Amino acid sequence: MKKVVPIIVLILTSAALSGCTEAIEDSMRGADSNVEGIHVYVDGWTGDDTICQTATFLKGGESYECTFTLNDDAYIVVDLEIASDSDPVDLITVDNINYQKWVDGESYYALEDWTDYETYGGQYGKDILMPEGEWYVLIYNDYDE
Repeated sequence: MKKVVPIIVLILTSAALSGCTEAIEDSMRGADSNVEGIHVYVDGWTGDDTICQTATFLKGGESYECTFTLNDDAYIVVDLEIASDSDPVDLITVDNINYQKWVDGESYYALEDWTDYETYGGQYGKDILMPEGEWYVLIYNDYDE
């Protein structure tokens, strides 16, 4: 009996603390994301062709959009870098139909290899063919005060 009481107290305490750490993490998030660089390009055999390249600062609820059309399947690469002292962003790649759904706040389908939520960046889509069509690469700061 003496061992059961401390174990129950430990279980209840750790369950309560786990909720606190999530609340603390959320309270540390601010409303600003510093996109040090996004480079969207066609990875070609003899060279790369830049589609979009910029650095930007996104406040909560703001987004950056890179739009392009592919007439054939192509190797599209997204290089994204977010400042380490900044808030993460959502990298979302959708076609024109799903872009409208995203804008309207509806459920949408994003291309998995070029999409990453709550990210600080990386390289996406390397050595994977993106199908032809009209595409939107979105960088979105989803912070909501």
